[in-house]
Amino acid sequence: IEATFSATPFAGSVSAGYVRSLADLTRYHLRSAFEVADVLLLGAGPDEGDVTRLLDQLETGLPASALGLLDLNVRLTRGEALALHSAGIVTPEDIRNAGVERVRPVVSAATVSSLFPET
Repeated sequence: IEATFSATPFAGSVSAGYVRSLADLTRYHLRSAFEVADVLLLGAGPDEGDVTRLLDQLETGLPASALGLLDLNVRLTRGEALALHSAGIVTPEDIRNAGVERVRPVVSAATVSSLFPET
């Protein structure tokens, strides 16, 4: 992000920290807006699960279809999660079914050893 964006004459410098702070602020306000809407609509507002998924997407920068990777006991980088998603591996079960040979090319060696401790 920092390499792509440069200082602008109107808004100053845009950096990864700035983008992260905007995402955090957005998540905070969306959660509050959901709670207000839920009270005003007497529970008939947006589904809490949908709001939680949206907030998880904002926090991680992952598409909704890749959020299953957050259920792993291993912490993946965003790049690793996106690479697994691109390979069609989106749940812990998909990782187990794919095996070491299919996962090894898309994540780091340390992540492979954490995902498959027996290897």
